[in-house]
Amino acid sequence: MASTPTPHSLSPPNPLPHLPETPHLTATLQLPPKTLTTTAPKLAVSGGHSLAGHVTISGSKNSSLPILAATLCCSGDTKLKNVPDLSDTRAMLSILGSLGAEIESFGGDFVVNTDGVGSVEPCLELIGKIRGGFFVIGPLLGRFGEAVVGLPGGCDIGARPVDLYVRGLRALGAIVELRLLCRSQARRECTAGGTSVLAPVTAFLGISAHALPGFHPFSRSWTAFAAALPSVRGMDFGWVFISYGRFLMRWVVTAVGGGGRGRRDGKIWAQAANGKGLVGGRFRFDYPSVGATETLMMAACMADGETVLSNVAREPEVVDLARFLIDNGACVEGAGTDKLVIKGRSRSLHGSEYTIIPDRIEAGTFMLAAAITRSCISMSPIVPSHVSCLINKLVTAGCKITRRAPDILEVSAVPAKIGDVLRGFDVKTSPFPGFPTDLQPQTTALLTTCDGLSVVEESVFENRMSYVTELQKFGPRIQVCGSTALVFGKDRASVLHGSQVVASDLRGGVSLVLAGLAAEGNTEIDGVAHIDRGYENLEMKLQLLGADVKRLIPAATAP
Repeated sequence: MASTPTPHSLSPPNPLPHLPETPHLTATLQLPPKTLTTTAPKLAVSGGHSLAGHVTISGSKNSSLPILAATLCCSGDTKLKNVPDLSDTRAMLSILGSLGAEIESFGGDFVVNTDGVGSVEPCLELIGKIRGGFFVIGPLLGRFGEAVVGLPGGCDIGARPVDLYVRGLRALGAIVELRLLCRSQARRECTAGGTSVLAPVTAFLGISAHALPGFHPFSRSWTAFAAALPSVRGMDFGWVFISYGRFLMRWVVTAVGGGGRGRRDGKIWAQAANGKGLVGGRFRFDYPSVGATETLMMAACMADGETVLSNVAREPEVVDLARFLIDNGACVEGAGTDKLVIKGRSRSLHGSEYTIIPDRIEAGTFMLAAAITRSCISMSPIVPSHVSCLINKLVTAGCKITRRAPDILEVSAVPAKIGDVLRGFDVKTSPFPGFPTDLQPQTTALLTTCDGLSVVEESVFENRMSYVTELQKFGPRIQVCGSTALVFGKDRASVLHGSQVVASDLRGGVSLVLAGLAAEGNTEIDGVAHIDRGYENLEMKLQLLGADVKRLIPAATAP
């Protein structure tokens, strides 16, 4: 086993003493952004051009992030091939660097060595940038018996709570707690004494627990606490989960009146209850969360004994992570089913060479690009079974899809070849093998150009439909009620026309690019940074297919 980093002192659940900030190690890998400007770039799209040719699909972003985190389970060198060059993967590499990992790049391949990891607390700012950064809590806790990880960032597409992670890690013998931090209060935390479990809550709110009328600070009643909160003026409140030792309490604590990201600041503090390491256990997921499944799988690989995880996610990215762990000496059974059996080992895994699977969401996006522009393109490498739901929907719409080789698909929506117009269809997102939520916005964009009425139902993320407001600027008729959208096809609405729009999340942003390709006239898309999180060289790939897409880099202005 690698040498254990200097431990962070984890206080008992009651009371909670003040814990000073722990300085971060300087990252060993500095990855500069692709473009240094004072203003954000835009995408300019001139619509109405047919696409033709072949596009190469990059490695999966959603596989790369957990597999990069899983290198923390390994000793020696781990070589990863087919890692896409994205802002998210660069951020994850920087997170590993902030822990002390050594990282080398060789033409798109990366060699990661975590033998020199000297901290169990990654850079808080980096963790806050991407959702996938939170993955490191599993391997850190499994390998070193403790971890201190900030709350994750990512697209604002709905609630993605960490309570499944917390309860799952606790089932493996961990003590876990969430400490809320407030930048505007300079990470103010209450000292030990009469504030008990409310210390971080009241510190976050900037008030004293004793100021809450009729509420005793040692009470476990959230109803009493909630009843007292209206006396705190000028704040609105939402739900957040906080866990201290054995208790998982639900408090109304998010003060959005403070504005900005301050209300999301916090750290998860976790350590093995036995002071040595995690132990095998059993855990059933309330919902088959991909991230929680992957995190617990990594942690369980280094726990002492057998772990059984049920109702787990079955996504191809989960299977890819399992294969990586197995290649490095782990024993994982059942990947791709709803039950995982993991036989842990109390020492580090070994390194290996591994190739990331193709990105099924990028492949699906280009399939939809061919359909929305009524074009014919081919793509590779691709695993057809990973996009079978989309293939079935596009065939229903009238597209012709041909498998030219085991890893090459051709998608044709050219009217002269398919002999008819594209017809609308209904979509309901669900966990794999259902229709992926990450392809829902792009599919909705296509449906605005098909004939007939289509129903799109989002069942994974409650705020996924937020992109529709921008999509409507192209002129389609879309009615949204909660998480369901009625899409009126081109025979019931106007054709798409170019517009100025803003991307507010990754997949919603690329749906605006697809709409711009099909629209009459010119389109400008702000918020390109969201798209760069998940698509490698998107405009270049579209240009090679014949699209008129340019990245506009505004000139830097003097301060």
